[in-house]
Amino acid sequence: MSCKVLVVEDVAIAQKVAVMILESLGCSVDVADTGDQAVQKYQNSHYDMVFMDIGLPDTTGIEVTKEIRLLENGNNPTPIIALTAHNEDSYKTASFEAGMNDFIVKPLTRISAEQMLNKFT
Repeated sequence: MSCKVLVVEDVAIAQKVAVMILESLGCSVDVADTGDQAVQKYQNSHYDMVFMDIGLPDTTGIEVTKEIRLLENGNNPTPIIALTAHNEDSYKTASFEAGMNDFIVKPLTRISAEQMLNKFT
């Protein structure tokens, strides 16, 4: 599968694992480690999917998703998948209300990444 993915994640080892998994699935991967960087990258490139960490150093993945959805203005929304260590329903609810399309409890695995890519691309 050939796709371009943005991984929004502030932990270096988690970034490396995500990139390795997604590249092994044939994806081209960009990484952002802050919410501001994610929005800038999103504005400057087209992505087939975004994997969005909920906890970021400068904001939350929830807020970044809301910002991206405003930028899209309802036109061809990019699938955004929440990545979080928190499995509480409140996180899931907030993620979906912000406009995320699905939810993965960390760590990202080859199986979960492949499922999301098959589901949304």
